[in-house]
Amino acid sequence: MPTDETTPRSSPSASEQQVNEIPRILLVDDEVDICASLNQHLKLEGYECDSAHCGDDALLLLAERTYQLSILGVRMPGINGLELLLQLREKYPDMA
Repeated sequence: MPTDETTPRSSPSASEQQVNEIPRILLVDDEVDICASLNQHLKLEGYECDSAHCGDDALLLLAERTYQLSILGVRMPGINGLELLLQLREKYPDMA
């Protein structure tokens, strides 16, 4: 039912607010060109993206911001993608 300006509107629920948020994606790969390319394409699709080029940097970003999704490279120096995935599942179970 349409509302007009005289009809009071209720504030959005928490789930409605989450639906209206721009999804934030964390890209993690030691190959800078891959991150840059994915970042560019995902932003064109309306996503907000941050990039990290190693697992340690990804964990620092995760301590500062909330992400709905992570895309991980597998072979990286230091913490590889599989090790990082295990840590993400433990520390951030709501992130896909």
